[in-house]
Amino acid sequence: PQTEHTTPPPRTGAGRVSTDRFCTGCGKPLVAGVKFCSHCGKAAA
Repeated sequence: PQTEHTTPPPRTGAGRVSTDRFCTGCGKPLVAGVKFCSHCGKAAA
């Protein structure tokens, strides 16, 4: 069998979202750094 380096599954928040936040208005996940929820437009807490 080949000893290749298999890419590990991406961990949630690995280089993308540092902290998982959710919109207090609609409950959709918020991307770190955004000022408003992209779904309902409510200001991010």
